Amino acid sequence: MGREGSRDAGEGAACPGGPKLEGTFGGSTAHGGVGTGMRMSDPNPAGRWAGLDATGFTLVELVIATLISSLVMGIVAVALGFSLRIWERQQSQAPSDMPSVIQLLKWQLATFEPHPVRIEQESVPVFMGDDHSLTFATTHSVKAITRGAPVVARYVFVPGDKALYYAEIPFDPYHSEMLEEFMKAMPGKGRKRGGFFSTAVAEVAFSYAEDGESEGFEEKWGEDRTVPGVVLVSWTPDGQERVIHAMVPNSLFPRRTEEGAFGESSFGRGE
Repeated sequence: MGREGSRDAGEGAACPGGPKLEGTFGGSTAHGGVGTGMRMSDPNPAGRWAGLDATGFTLVELVIATLISSLVMGIVAVALGFSLRIWERQQSQAPSDMPSVIQLLKWQLATFEPHPVRIEQESVPVFMGDDHSLTFATTHSVKAITRGAPVVARYVFVPGDKALYYAEIPFDPYHSEMLEEFMKAMPGKGRKRGGFFSTAVAEVAFSYAEDGESEGFEEKWGEDRTVPGVVLVSWTPDGQERVIHAMVPNSLFPRRTEEGAFGESSFGRGE
């Protein structure tokens, strides 16, 4: 085969699956001279990179995805922290027992026991109160087996403790000394509370008015040995607005004692 045949063979030769060699071997010899003007061409250059373009991401896309993920995680963290704070606040605020205590006080005042007791040489009903304490006789007991047992109930609010204390003793009109002592009793400290039970509350205040009076409430009652027509009870739960209740003593089943037992008391004038 001559030189021209070798040249044609060189121009037409191609590697299977690879690029085709194009060019001339000018000045080449049978012993392998150095060829000039050689070129390499890929018959399908787009197909080699098609797979990489379909599965890869650019740097800009990665940066945007990172920013979006960070933003979403930040929003979730803020929402979770807010929810945890609300949950902790709800857990720290135990349900108050004051509504139940107010209902008890309203019921006991409605079932007021008007039977007189001789105190300081006078026959008077058991009722005495000021702005932070209230003591009266009632036919509704908390501790007695039968709720209709007459007792003397005493409510005392201690501002330093932020608590309303309650205690009761059996109503014994024939031993007035014990009643007088109980009407001045105060809750002790620690576990020695003298039979008082406490309920947490920010503030409690009592005020009193005569029958038919809508104004002119007084902060102290009992010195004139009468029974008020209305008892106003205001209390303030922690972190909430003040609540006011108006209660009428001896209103459920009105009772009275013998004529003239109370003298000129507001209760004694009723029929």
